[in-house]
Amino acid sequence: MLVGICAGMVFSGPTSAKAVDGEWSGPVDFSVYSEVETDGSVVPGLGDAMVDAVVAKSIGLGGVRPIASDAIRLVEVLSSSRRAALQRHWENRHERRAKRRANRAKKRAEFAKRRALRSKSRRSARKKTTVNDTRKAAVKKRVVTKKRVVTKKRKKSKRVRVASVRKPVKKVVKIPELYQRTEVDYVSAEPAGTLIVETSTRHLYRVVDDKTAIRYGVAVGREGFAWSGEANVERKVEWPTWTPPKEMIARSPKLKKWAKGQPGGPTNPLGAAALYLFQGEKDTLYRIHGTNAPSSIGHAASSGCIRMLNKDIQELYTQVTHGTKVIVR
Repeated sequence: MLVGICAGMVFSGPTSAKAVDGEWSGPVDFSVYSEVETDGSVVPGLGDAMVDAVVAKSIGLGGVRPIASDAIRLVEVLSSSRRAALQRHWENRHERRAKRRANRAKKRAEFAKRRALRSKSRRSARKKTTVNDTRKAAVKKRVVTKKRVVTKKRKKSKRVRVASVRKPVKKVVKIPELYQRTEVDYVSAEPAGTLIVETSTRHLYRVVDDKTAIRYGVAVGREGFAWSGEANVERKVEWPTWTPPKEMIARSPKLKKWAKGQPGGPTNPLGAAALYLFQGEKDTLYRIHGTNAPSSIGHAASSGCIRMLNKDIQELYTQVTHGTKVIVR
């Protein structure tokens, strides 16, 4: 930095400041101009660069403005001292490197020593704990053995595990309003009491008069099992026994266990009641009945029979008489 400062002073223009008794006199200005005239020649400058006043003061130039000749002499002195310092620094490089290595080796040795002391203390503490635990276990064993000799043998009680019975969770099925029982306007030429099943809309109508009917939501036969035609109700049963036909058993062999009939109940496919359809004296094997699968209402899901909700078939059961006409279309 000092060399740079003095170089800047060298390129400063000539001034009237003089050195008196080794001290500079005159204003301080270490500017470097764009053009400097020295000994009648023009030297290109390095641009404006003001030198820090603290640095100038540290070299004894505070408050003065040196002339060119004194600045050149100062540069020579500073350059020679700087070269000497660099030379000494270069000659002592091996000594400094050796000191750094010695310091690192000393630190590693101290760290290893501390680590050895810690591991030794841990081993001794572990060994002491193991000996004490062994002694305590031996004393405890003698005490327990002595007690067993004195005391009577206790009978082991048998614990009986009682299996928790889970209550079946009733799945609530919400029936769409379209398939809930309701009274509607229905024009028909059939006599009152006639049952008309519209398979396309999944509805069963019980004719009240020529303009009104009670509408129920139903499930009809799936594709390939649908049935249509006219029949009469010749038999009606509450909680009937269900006997699957031979054709159904052939399609589903697991139904073979009910070949002689499944008793009525909540799991019975015929539900709470059934109306048996006959054509003359011949049983059509088709029924209007309840169901244990209320979610099937409104769909083509049965094997040809007409399914209804249990509450609807129970209400219809009380309204239908023997010989009631049924039309499925």
